[in-house]
Amino acid sequence: MKAAASVIDGFAAFSAGKANRRIARENERSANMDGAAEEQRIREAARAAMGRQAASQAASGFEPGTGSAIDELRESALNSTIDILLTRRRTAAEAKNQRIQGRAAYRAGVFGLAAGAARAAGELADYKKGG
Repeated sequence: MKAAASVIDGFAAFSAGKANRRIARENERSANMDGAAEEQRIREAARAAMGRQAASQAASGFEPGTGSAIDELRESALNSTIDILLTRRRTAAEAKNQRIQGRAAYRAGVFGLAAGAARAAGELADYKKGG
């Protein structure tokens, strides 16, 4: 009876590991989708800000797209590019972390299954010796 319980415990650990790996994979996909959405939001906000800058420059009497006005627009474009790259880096790190957690959960399940089988084998051996 103890051997059967050990096998069941092993299969339960394996099932939990597989389930946790599925959850981690979904979290990885979600992190990637969230990162892509954040990149799009940054792009849209940067375009809107640059449009406001150009309009403000023109309203102030500057010729838009020339001299210091264009330097300001280039700086805004550069800042948005840096924000996008940082978002990509953060997203990649988060997705990788989820992938690693999923692998670890699966391995823990495999080891739990192996440990349950080993316990069951030991318990069967003890049973045969004793009776």
